[in-house]
Amino acid sequence: MEIEIAAHHANLLRLLEHRMDDARRVAEQAVHAARGLWADRESTEISSREQDAYITALQAAFDAAVIEEDATDMMRISEEMAQVARGSEQATMAAALNSSMALWFVGRAGEAVDHARRVWAHSREQALPMLTLAAGSTLAGKLIELGRLDEADEVTSECVELEGRIGERLAIGKAATRSIHELRHLVWFSRGDWRDAATSLEREVAFQPDPHYRLHLHGIMIVWLARCGGATRSADIDRYVLAARTDAVAAGCRRCAREMALRLAEAFARLGRASDAQKELGAWGADGRAAELTDQLMSRHVGGLVALASNDRASGIAELEGVAAERARLGLVAGLLWARLDLAAAVVSRDATRAANELREAGIEASAAGAATEQRLAELGLRRLGVRTWRRPQVSRGEGGLDQLSPRERQIAKLVAAGNSNPEIANALFLSRKTVERHVSNVLA
Repeated sequence: MEIEIAAHHANLLRLLEHRMDDARRVAEQAVHAARGLWADRESTEISSREQDAYITALQAAFDAAVIEEDATDMMRISEEMAQVARGSEQATMAAALNSSMALWFVGRAGEAVDHARRVWAHSREQALPMLTLAAGSTLAGKLIELGRLDEADEVTSECVELEGRIGERLAIGKAATRSIHELRHLVWFSRGDWRDAATSLEREVAFQPDPHYRLHLHGIMIVWLARCGGATRSADIDRYVLAARTDAVAAGCRRCAREMALRLAEAFARLGRASDAQKELGAWGADGRAAELTDQLMSRHVGGLVALASNDRASGIAELEGVAAERARLGLVAGLLWARLDLAAAVVSRDATRAANELREAGIEASAAGAATEQRLAELGLRRLGVRTWRRPQVSRGEGGLDQLSPRERQIAKLVAAGNSNPEIANALFLSRKTVERHVSNVLA
């Protein structure tokens, strides 16, 4: 009982009081106590109540390791949790979700997505709403990075609908788990009109009471306004920067403050404010801690932008080339698109042919990912160069039509062909009727 109370105390310190150091200390004490009590006992000798307490303590310690960006502890604790969770299906799924986060941190993207997708499928089948939301958030964030925007859109839409059926927004207590509404807007910025996404996100910021989650919303707004609006949105960007700094202090989370520094560095570099960008980039790397691989690549990307803004053209281009190559190797399409767009802008004054090639590649990759915003920017760049824009050829009705559908749409198409009604499909796939109707419309379009 004392171990369980200590683990919950750690969660309260982190979630409600934002006392991250104290939360980690209390969580580690709870885990140490659990290990001492059950080190010499077989798993069959531990009661379900004791198992739950041990798992709760491990989860609190894992969340603390995530905040500290301690990859070694993340891997070790997720493996220990998987061992302790044997016999408990829900705890095993929670351990798998932790493994997904740890694997992603060290760059093992394929394994990370497989783990998250397995938990997502299981939680929906078993009608576990909190686990579904946590798994959906974890999976969607990774799908966005990999440029699988159609699937990410499906996942975020189902999570939003789940919240609607429950009747309220469920706060997710898992560290580094994004709000599903944050991820929904990330998809929207790429897939739709970025101005509409920004307008909606501004309403979301006003709706979000927690500074921890609100901080990330500010960050998205700042980056995308800088990417798409540039200097014309400087006043709005400065307003959101001020709000973000206030929320960073209130949230009291080093990891989130560090992520925000990286986003501010990107935005300032895109606005040509090289000294401000360099200062934020320095703050991001000040303590020398390890970082998630995607953040490491973004820091290099931003470093390239800072070099370009400081008129160090050769260094900036070399850095962007290296980042583009590494993201291409890892399949990190979302970041790769912006590396190509930025590289094209960097070389265009001296090598228009190479710029056109980068823009053409970006357009092809953006089209395949469904990233309409990035595709439009690539096509705009090509038109300015007097180059014919690339477009995916339209497939005539009946010519390879099934291949043009997303995996979920193909699944629903087969059920429709078998004579299932929309309500029957919704029940079979654990979807809302509204989602099924949307997919059926896409199939028949």
